[in-house]
Amino acid sequence: MNRIHLVFCFGLICIFNSCTDKAPQPAAQTTDPEPAVVGKAIVSSISPDKNQTLDIFGSITIKFAQPLNKVISLPVGNPSTLINYKPVLEIISVQGAQFKSTWTADSSQVVLKTDDALKPGSNFVIRIVSHWKEKKNNAWQIVNWQNKEVRETIESPFSTVAGKFQIEATNIAYMYPVANQYHFFPKEYPQGFLKLIKGQSYLFTDSGFDTWVEFQNQTAVITQPLSYSSDNYTITYSIPSSLQNETIYTLVLKRKNKATNETSDLYKYSFRTSKFNKFSDKVASFDLSATVFRKLEIPFRVHSLVQDFSSGEYFDDFELGLRNDTLKSYSPALIVPYAANLIQFSIELGGNDWYDNQINPLLFAPWTDPNFKPALSRDTSRVGAKPTRAMYIARGTGGKLTDGQILANNAPPITQGSLPTLSYMVGPFLNQDFNQIQNILANKYTSGAPSREDKVIWGQFPIMTKGIYRFKMRYRLPNGMISSSVSLSMNNPIG
Repeated sequence: MNRIHLVFCFGLICIFNSCTDKAPQPAAQTTDPEPAVVGKAIVSSISPDKNQTLDIFGSITIKFAQPLNKVISLPVGNPSTLINYKPVLEIISVQGAQFKSTWTADSSQVVLKTDDALKPGSNFVIRIVSHWKEKKNNAWQIVNWQNKEVRETIESPFSTVAGKFQIEATNIAYMYPVANQYHFFPKEYPQGFLKLIKGQSYLFTDSGFDTWVEFQNQTAVITQPLSYSSDNYTITYSIPSSLQNETIYTLVLKRKNKATNETSDLYKYSFRTSKFNKFSDKVASFDLSATVFRKLEIPFRVHSLVQDFSSGEYFDDFELGLRNDTLKSYSPALIVPYAANLIQFSIELGGNDWYDNQINPLLFAPWTDPNFKPALSRDTSRVGAKPTRAMYIARGTGGKLTDGQILANNAPPITQGSLPTLSYMVGPFLNQDFNQIQNILANKYTSGAPSREDKVIWGQFPIMTKGIYRFKMRYRLPNGMISSSVSLSMNNPIG
C-alpha cells in the first residue's frame, strides 16, 4: 500500500508540473524602444544668452529648433516605425518683469518686450518649460520614457546694463514746452508734460529719491513739483505763472538721493517764450485788412483763396509745421500743403453761397440709393473726408532756438522778408472728389439716372463765388489737445 501511494503521488506531481529534464524559465519580458525625441532640444537659442547683459529698452528673442505644435514624423525601433511627435510650450516667464510676446507666423520664434524699461543693473531669469507629445492610438499624449515625462526646462539668467538713470531723447514721444521752441506761450496751457515711449517708472517710484522740475534762466530758478503716471508714461508739472516773455529758459528734470543728497539731471532742454502770453493774443495782432484774392489752381474752374497778412510776431518751425497731400488724379499731380503742427486749421464749410447752394447739394446731399457710398482715392485722414483742414500759412519764415543763442542767452524776434499768406485750399480736394464721384455714377447708371445723380453726371464743378469763407485757427498741443480756437474769415470779393 505504501509503495502504490508513493507512485501515485509522484505521478500527480509530474502531471501538474509537466516533468522535464530542463530547469523552469521565467516569462519573456518586452520593452518599448526609446522615443526618437529623447535628448532632442526644443529651444535652440535665447538672446541675451545666459549671464549676458541687456539694454533697459531691449527685448528677449527665443528661437525654437522646431516650430511649436508642428508635427514631425521620426523613425523608432528596429525594424523602424514612424511615430508622430510635436513640441509643446508650457511656460515662458521672466522673473522680475512683465513682458508682452510677439510670435512669428510659424511659431518658430517669439520676441518678448516690456512696456516699461527694465531697471538698470538688475538681475532677471528667463524660464522656459516645454515638452514633447506623441500620437498613440489616435490621441496625443506627453512622451514618457523610463517612467518620466520628456520635458525640457531652461533657466537662463541675465542682467541689465548699469548706470542708465536718465531719460534719453530717443525715448521721448513728445513734450510741452517743445525743445528749442521759439514761441512758447506762457499762459496758453497751465500744464507742461513729457511723454515717454517706454515707461521708466524706476526713476520716479523709488521712495529713496525726490524728483522735481526747474525752470532756469540767467537770473532765477523756479522750482515745481512733478508727477509721473505709470499708466501712460507721462511726466506732468505746472507751468510757472512768473515766466517772462521773450526769454530763454532751460527746463531741467531733477532727481536727488535722499540718503546721500546727490543730485542728478534726468533730462534738460531749452526753449524761448513768445512775445504773447496766449495764442489768441498772437492771432489778435494779425492785420487781415489786405484784399483776398481768388487764385486759379487748376484750369479753368478750380480756385483757392489767398490773403497776405502781418503779425505782431511771426512764426517758428513748430507753429508752421506742414505736411503735403498729393492729389494724383491731376496731371501733373498736385501737391497741396496743409498745416499739421502746433497751428492747425478747421474750415467751416457752410455760410456762403458756393458751399450751401452748390457744393453741398452736389456732393453731400443724400443719394437716391441709401447704400451708395462712393470711395475716394485720397487718404481722408489727412485733411478730412470733407477737406476741413485744407489750409496753411505760406511764407511764414520759421526758425527754432539754436545752441548758439542758448549759450549767448540772446534770441531776437524772428524777422519777416515778405508778408505771410493764409491759403484756403478746399477747391482742389472737392474738385477731385467731384470728378471721381461723377465717373462712379456714370458707370453705375448706364441708362437713366435718378434726378439727384443725373445732376452730378451732367454737371460741372462750381466756381467759387463771392462771399464769406469762415475758418478757425487752432492751437493743438503735442498731445493732441486743442487749447485755443480763434474764429476768422476771408471775404472773397470776386463773384
